[in-house]
Formats: sequence, structure tokens, C-alpha cells
Amino acid sequence: MKIKNQDFLKKENHNLVLSLILNEKPISRADIAKQTEMSPTSASRIVASLLEMDLIKEINIANTGVGRKANYFIPNENAVFSFGIEIDKELIRIGLMNFIGELVSQKTYIHKNGDPMKTINFIAEEITQIINVNSLDKSRIAGICVGLPGVISHDLGYVELSAQLEWKNINLSTLLQEKINLPVYADNELKLKALSEYDKMADSTIESMVMLGFGSGVGSALINKGEIFAVRPTSPEK
Repeated sequence: MKIKNQDFLKKENHNLVLSLILNEKPISRADIAKQTEMSPTSASRIVASLLEMDLIKEINIANTGVGRKANYFIPNENAVFSFGIEIDKELIRIGLMNFIGELVSQKTYIHKNGDPMKTINFIAEEITQIINVNSLDKSRIAGICVGLPGVISHDLGYVELSAQLEWKNINLSTLLQEKINLPVYADNELKLKALSEYDKMADSTIESMVMLGFGSGVGSALINKGEIFAVRPTSPEK
């Protein structure tokens, strides 16, 4: 039990330092130790580990006063990539994002999505092409997140019912994962958009937010204290 607690604490400390570098870049070892309330030795050890994993980079910034250049750390934007996919009735959007949240590429395809297997095959082919064009190492791809309208069991990536797409009981995550050999996560597209917008809001004091979606269907999502409080599945327009 003690070993498990130590491993958990180590992982939490690594996540804390990495999150700080992502949000406060560029930042020095001294500032990392100060803001995390770690000892300089512990902070330096974690920074060294993150450098070894290639998740961060070291840069030199000249001091305005007397003395040597200070060493600062920033995220390695090419350390990790992820794909975001939106499936609608007659279109598919595929975006590739790097570690610091920048869009590397984004494409919109006109594609009728009535047949789930044809859609899955199309997505797999396009992702493979994007990986090849950008010369990506698949070991650096964290996964694929798919958003689509309907009632989705997000734990399994299972489409229970999508009225717009006319899909029912489709094991989307498993089927796409078998094609592309990368982790796949699927959920209601409006829910994912709401969580993303909430996460990007500059005012951290706002606890609740409502998002309305208008497209091939109409729906809404409510976030309360960072959690999805309610989702009303989209319904096809008449």
C-alpha cells in the first residue's frame, strides 16, 4: 500500500509540474519549486525526468542585470499529438492538435454518413494519410476523440442511438480502433464542445454555462462547476 501511495504521489507531482510549465511557460526551476512548494532538489529531479521524456524543452533567456543566462522551460509542442473528429449527417471534420493546443491541420469533408462502416473506413483512411503527410510517430499520438450527435455511452464509445445519422447500437470506438490501432474515445458532440469552451473561458469564477447547438439538429448542454449537469440530445430538424 505504501509503494502504491508513493507511486501515486510521484505521478501527481509530475503532473503538477508539467501543468505548471504548460500554463506558465517559460518558467525557471526556482519558480517551479516556489509555486509547487517543493524543495529545489525535488523540482529539479522532476524537471530532469520531463526533459528525458521529451515533454518539455530548455531555453536560455538573457538576464537584464549582471550574471549568467537563466535556464527556463517550455512545453515541447511536438511531444504529443491528438486527433479530434466531428461526424455530422453529411460532413466530417478532422483536426490534428499538438501538445500545446495548436491546430496542426484541419479538414472538412463532404461525406454522407448513413452507413457507419463506410464512415469508419473513410475516417481511418484520412487519419492514416494525415499521419503520413505530417511524418508523425504513432507512439506520440495520444488518441482520437470523436464527437457525434445522439445518445453515446462515453465509457465504451458506444452509439446507442443517433437519429441524425440513423445509427443504432454501433460500437464506434472499438471498430475505429481496430482500423487505426490508436486509442479512440467517443461522446456526444455538443457535450464535448461545451466542455472545451468551458475549459477555455478566461473568467475562472464562472461556474455554470449553457451551450446551444444548431446544425442538422438542435440541442443543448449545461455545465455546472466543470461537470456536465445535463445534456439534451440533438434532434433532427423538421
